Amino acid sequence: MTTARLRDEKIVHAIAFFAHRGVPGLTKMKVAKLLYFADKAHLRRHGRLLTGDAYYCMNHGPVPSAALNLLNGALGKSGEKDWERSGPLFQAADEIGR
Repeated sequence: MTTARLRDEKIVHAIAFFAHRGVPGLTKMKVAKLLYFADKAHLRRHGRLLTGDAYYCMNHGPVPSAALNLLNGALGKSGEKDWERSGPLFQAADEIGR
């Protein structure tokens, strides 16, 4: 299992990849689905998850726990603690993508 910081960075880089590739209609739900399929494909090919996230079964399909917390923190929909963790990661990923 990867460390929490490394896992968070991988998640943010994957989300930035989707955004910079111009995925249409990129919502939190779509990000969750794309991360699930990316992790599934990576697991089948390499025997481990790409992001190292934990998935939970919800009404509309699997939800990556850490990714959802990071997205909620970046969108200001959770506590300050999540923003302190996710804000710098998303800002760094945005600068790299430019």
